[in-house]
Amino acid sequence: MDEIIINSFLKFGYDLKFENKDYIFNFSKIDKNKYSNIDERTLVDEGKKALYTSFENIFESGKKNVVPLSGGLDSRAILAVLLEFTEAKNIYTYTFGTPTTLDYEIGNFIAKVFNTKHISYDLSKYEYTQKELIRISNKIDGQTVLFHHPPLHEIEKEFIDGTIWSGFMGDPIAGGHLSNCNTNDIFKIKDQFIQNNTYAKSIKLDCLDNSKYYEFIEDFGIDEKLLTLQEQFDFNNRQLKFVAPHVLVKGFEYKIPFLEDEWTSFILSVDNRFRYNQYLHKKILGYTFPKIFNYPTKTNYGAKLNANLLEKNMYRIKNYARRQLSHLFTNLHNPMTNYIDFNKGIRTRKDLNRIIYSNIADLASRNIVHNIDVMDLWNAHISKKENYGDALLLLTSLEINLKAKNL
Repeated sequence: MDEIIINSFLKFGYDLKFENKDYIFNFSKIDKNKYSNIDERTLVDEGKKALYTSFENIFESGKKNVVPLSGGLDSRAILAVLLEFTEAKNIYTYTFGTPTTLDYEIGNFIAKVFNTKHISYDLSKYEYTQKELIRISNKIDGQTVLFHHPPLHEIEKEFIDGTIWSGFMGDPIAGGHLSNCNTNDIFKIKDQFIQNNTYAKSIKLDCLDNSKYYEFIEDFGIDEKLLTLQEQFDFNNRQLKFVAPHVLVKGFEYKIPFLEDEWTSFILSVDNRFRYNQYLHKKILGYTFPKIFNYPTKTNYGAKLNANLLEKNMYRIKNYARRQLSHLFTNLHNPMTNYIDFNKGIRTRKDLNRIIYSNIADLASRNIVHNIDVMDLWNAHISKKENYGDALLLLTSLEINLKAKNL
């Protein structure tokens, strides 16, 4: 088996050598001089036009429009624009996650307020099965870590005949991943990419030095003055190789408005000081859709989009306290993570316990994980000596992906 593929999966949760030819980014229209002398208010107006045009280009009347609704900005922005094109009764939404988490609670709340045809999927009641995980693996090319999807068979039953409006690339294109790091050292930038995108934080699973991954972390070969090297690495590697296969599951029809030329050429052309932390994007959304963005957002830890720094810090502290308490009480969850607590779930849920144990035992017999003894990892986790939930999910995903490929 390819050493780089196995170890990059163990490192990042996906195959770094994967080539995603399904989605192409067009950077040919970036012009950093176009908006250089334009004031902020005019930029907001220009952004509003670009956003509407991007939706107009792909909206089709008579389609069953489906919006996966979370607590963040992108899915709500999609809903906001669609409500300008059609009535709420023609929009289907769904939210998945765990009760008390921000994505789950806010997504369900927004759907109720704006009266869409909504379904919520409570992952604490969802039973994981080997058969379903292998089926999901086949639909994502065996490319990423598993266990983080909504109940796919339920989504297919309800929405296979619909058009899913995906917020893919909304956050990164708007500047959410723009770094304020000024280094020009390409190896330092690649090391930072590796550090930021290492999946399992609890233990090192791969057995390679970071330098072994350098040649596979590729940019687009465009001028760094147009798109920073950090963003090129993020877009071309994490977004295309990890996020896209994960969120754009094969078998559905998708609309991806934030990749339309009108929006990308506008938002990537503005000065990066307006893109940092999605500053301009947030201004455009708040100005264009004041009603729908006057409700809590996960982006601000549960505060409104226009909350001041004091309010945001208060919510941040509140969520930090809840996160710490979630380690102690089974009925509490990390508010910033909409999935179940896998550290607890692996120990207490029969479905997870059974699937993970059997798969890591099979993986151990392959003798392809050399940095650790996977069964020792299992025993340490089950005995509560350590929390290795992230590592166990990754190892199990690797084995299931290999089985799905009949390897």
